[in-house]
Amino acid sequence: MRLYRAWSLFAMCSLGTSFCSGVPFGFQPAESCNAVIRAAVAKARKDHKRVFVEFGSSWCKPCRALENLLRSDGMWPVIGMHFEIVSISHHEDNAHKNLENAGAAAWAKKAGVVAAFPSYCILDQNGAVVRSSTHPSSRKKFNELGGPPFSYGEMEGFLRMLSEGCPDITQKELIRVRKALEDNVAQHGASRLAPSSIEKN
Repeated sequence: MRLYRAWSLFAMCSLGTSFCSGVPFGFQPAESCNAVIRAAVAKARKDHKRVFVEFGSSWCKPCRALENLLRSDGMWPVIGMHFEIVSISHHEDNAHKNLENAGAAAWAKKAGVVAAFPSYCILDQNGAVVRSSTHPSSRKKFNELGGPPFSYGEMEGFLRMLSEGCPDITQKELIRVRKALEDNVAQHGASRLAPSSIEKN
């Protein structure tokens, strides 16, 4: 199974999942952003999935928190079923420059994804950006603080991104993801929870 990027300490490949992001810092130079995304899109097309792309860096704690949330027991059965996960590294410090996926900043800018950590987007099976963590109208992130969605508005934005970005996700699956998000909020302290307004037609 292909290693998509070289800055996560957690090798999900060993668990038989499609979350392949796992060699330790400094182990080997990373592939270019274009190469990583092309490989993920090809695999997603073969497996009838979409691609979830996260832009982050090895020093970014919210990026680690997002990765842990995506592969948590509450979310991974849904996320792993519908998405090929790709973590793209850029803006590394000097000690970890070899972990950067060359061209990441330019790719994110072209895709309309804001240059903040973490940012994320969903690609279809042709590699086109269909939804992202940037509001199309305002170009502002729905999660202004970065990291996993910790408030009601941020959770709603994240759920809407998943729902609109991957039509195969069911209402039952969205409810499961929402429960995982609420549990995460409760665990880490937080904030403006409200009943879900996300519905599938």
